[in-house]
This record gives sequence, C-alpha cells and structure tokens, in this order.
Amino acid sequence: MAQHHRTEGEVMSNYVNTALEWLADKLRASALLLITLVLLLVVAKVAPQQLGIVAYKGALLSGGGFLGYWVDRVLFPYGRPDQAEYQTQAHAEYRRAIVVAAALLAVGLSA
Repeated sequence: MAQHHRTEGEVMSNYVNTALEWLADKLRASALLLITLVLLLVVAKVAPQQLGIVAYKGALLSGGGFLGYWVDRVLFPYGRPDQAEYQTQAHAEYRRAIVVAAALLAVGLSA
C-alpha cells in the first residue's frame, strides 16, 4: 500500500483552515461587541459625564456573571454541564443559565 505524503501546501492549507475556524468561533459575538462600542461612542459624544457610570455598571454586571457562574459551581459540584450525561446535560445548562441570570439581575437591580 502506497503511503500518501502531504505536501507542504496541503499542510499549510489545513493549518490556515483550522486557524480561521478558531478565529470565527471566538468572534461569533463580534456584531454585539461592535454595537456596544458604537453605542459607547454615542454616549461619549452626547453625555461624556456618564462614561464613568457606564464603566461602573459594566464592571458590576461582569462581576455578577462571574459570581453567578461560581455560585453554580459551588452549589452543584457534580452537576456541571460539560460532565453531565446526555439526558441531563440540557437540564444542567438551563440551571446554570438561571443561576447566572439571577445573579446578573440581583447585581443590575441593586445599583
């Protein structure tokens, strides 16, 4: 049986395709980021004195999401969505989403 040796071009093409797939996965929410940045520029133009408040609210919500994730991990150490069986994986994902959403609401409504 003859061995197939991949040419340097095939190896490079495979590497580039893998890198592009990775980049596309990481930038899948880039439209939302672009909208956020445009709106932040609008706030900076219309009411620059509000930028500190916008940063404060963003920091609170980021912290709330982080806290919600870790609350879920502490309360359900054996119920992680990535380690659940197929039938219970959806339930674990919904549970985590609800816990994180509750933390985000609590932080967002408190400030």
